[in-house]
Amino acid sequence: MNNEYTFEILSNRSDYREVIELIYQTDPYIYKDLFGNIENAHRVLYRSFENPKCVFYKKAIYIVRAKEQVIGVALYHANDFHWDPNALLEDFEKAELQPPESFSSVSAYMDKTYNYCKLGNSMCNVSVRSDYQRKGVASFLLASLLDISTNEIVELTVLSDNIAAIKLYEKFGFKIVGEAFKDYGGHLLPPVDCYKMVLNRRGFGLN
Repeated sequence: MNNEYTFEILSNRSDYREVIELIYQTDPYIYKDLFGNIENAHRVLYRSFENPKCVFYKKAIYIVRAKEQVIGVALYHANDFHWDPNALLEDFEKAELQPPESFSSVSAYMDKTYNYCKLGNSMCNVSVRSDYQRKGVASFLLASLLDISTNEIVELTVLSDNIAAIKLYEKFGFKIVGEAFKDYGGHLLPPVDCYKMVLNRRGFGLN
């Protein structure tokens, strides 16, 4: 393990701002559609991090720290976790905000992602601060997550053209399962091509 970095579960409110910024940057459309803008994301997620019913509950968020600063983040959910849009809507209400018009569209995507055809635990929102990219942070984060994983199967979704991410996941034993499929590409926008990737530590095929 890299002695320069530390790995821990999100717990300190002083880290929330940096974690929100990293989560928001992982996808060009999902989080804009879910929250409307980064300012709303800050107001809502400060509450969601404390909400055990929400996909963004802090106990599902893992961070990498260097020099006391958060430089990487990932969400990791057990396979019995379910997306509940009402949990996030409650946090919008507590923040005294209205969800954007696109909320229902992206909520349908989240429902499909978290509530159907799950093979194992879900990993998502792997993100590294720009000034720490290409310094082994993502590899350290993935290795640390897999070390604590109690499930023999871990799955994720990746854009088909994100070659760097695909190569990183393959380095840790993830394999593409099936053909590329059309997935959420933004509210009222065409879908995008994605792959499902699975790490199978049971040792038998999933195809």
